[in-house]
Amino acid sequence: MHGCFKFLTYLLNKTGFNKSADRIFSVGDLIDRGPDPIDVMDWLQEPWFHAVRGNHEQMLIDCVSGKGDVARHSRNGGAWLYELPSIFQQTLSDALQSLPLIIEVDLTNGRTIGIVHAEAPIIHNNDKWQNAKDTIL
Repeated sequence: MHGCFKFLTYLLNKTGFNKSADRIFSVGDLIDRGPDPIDVMDWLQEPWFHAVRGNHEQMLIDCVSGKGDVARHSRNGGAWLYELPSIFQQTLSDALQSLPLIIEVDLTNGRTIGIVHAEAPIIHNNDKWQNAKDTIL
């Protein structure tokens, strides 16, 4: 979404998204680049919204903790963060740090799907989902 929450809201309204029956699964990169990245805090509170941590969330976490590259994060859309009070930066970091790296969803047909940012690392052609999970976690 890269901080385009108002546009996503517009699209959900246009398509008849039903908060009591529908769910959204995000593969990360909720923040940076778009016009309203701080709206992420509202979305993370929604019971129908589920997200994994992407590299943009990780960049924010790393920079707020003092271990990241602020110039790199700023060049990649994160300059908005450094205009906020440090206490709110920490609040954002804490919320994003709670995002899982993997979400597994059980389908009605008995199958399970995995949701990750980018791609799950498969080392060999015959690797299974569990191998990818073990590599990530």
